[in-house]
Amino acid sequence: MSHDPHALDDCAIGDSDEDDEEVVQAQRSLAQARMQKQKSPEALRRKVIPFHWAPMLSPLTSADVNACEALEHAALPDQSQACTKDQRPVE
Repeated sequence: MSHDPHALDDCAIGDSDEDDEEVVQAQRSLAQARMQKQKSPEALRRKVIPFHWAPMLSPLTSADVNACEALEHAALPDQSQACTKDQRPVE
């Protein structure tokens, strides 16, 4: 029985184990990239803070009172327009 190597090539799909392994590796790489993106600090931040957030913006605390007063004095040279510490809300 003689085998013509070209006859098998004509009817074969042409997949080899190496090709399959390349596809598997590519799929693994894509899955890993997706998981890395989901675990990225930016993605985690979006889950925790669903609105636009800038790192330089943060809620004010009692530690910010002096800085706020300095800003108020700079913005309002006429201190009659500024509020006193008694008028400021405390939380």
